[in-house]
Amino acid sequence: AFVGSSIEAYSSAAIIGGDSVAAAGVSVWWGIVSVLCVAWGLRYSTAWVRHFGLALLLLTLVKVVLVDLANVDGIWRVLAFMVTGVAMLAIAVVYGRLQRVAKADPSVPTQ
Repeated sequence: AFVGSSIEAYSSAAIIGGDSVAAAGVSVWWGIVSVLCVAWGLRYSTAWVRHFGLALLLLTLVKVVLVDLANVDGIWRVLAFMVTGVAMLAIAVVYGRLQRVAKADPSVPTQ
């Protein structure tokens, strides 16, 4: 299902703006799936889903840096790296807060 939805994201984005937009569309899709997996894993104390989401997020960030930004001009690449860095910091802060909330919430089942 994940591979099929990634292919669909690529095809849909390619219709809009070619290969570079298609690659970015896959990155956006992977980012959405990874955030949903992390949220699910925290909410229901499912470690493997949370770890999959974090691994997918790491893979997405590596893809953005190595593939999606390969053909971007200088100043835009610098700005994209800055935005990616800020996004990574924001994700770390939100993840830390959600993890504390999940541990403190007695309604969340434990493993």
